[in-house]
Amino acid sequence: MENLLLVKGLWKLIKNGVEEPTEGTILTEAQLEQLEQSINEDHKVTHYVCRAIDCSIFEQVLDKSTFHIV
Repeated sequence: MENLLLVKGLWKLIKNGVEEPTEGTILTEAQLEQLEQSINEDHKVTHYVCRAIDCSIFEQVLDKSTFHIV
């Protein structure tokens, strides 16, 4: 899985997660685009992980909002 996500350029999300701004923060257009891209990439990570796991653990993964490793 790590190799796949490295090749797809998504491993950084596993290591760093998506940095969401604090409530009330006003973002520039570029920052909004970056945030949307990060959220989209996080959804891709979720997709790849869900396709790779066994059905018996799938329900546990559905409850996760992100795959960032803490």
